[in-house]
Amino acid sequence: MSLKTQCLATLNFKLESATFLEKNYYNAFNIDIKYFLKTNI
Repeated sequence: MSLKTQCLATLNFKLESATFLEKNYYNAFNIDIKYFLKTNI
């Protein structure tokens, strides 16, 4: 499993167990992470 895949899997797991407010935060954060991973790895 690549580092990129692990990061996304961890984020997705956190989203599953997050509260509604946390989901909104993570959704915004997730976009940044996906962009970061796309450009840096």
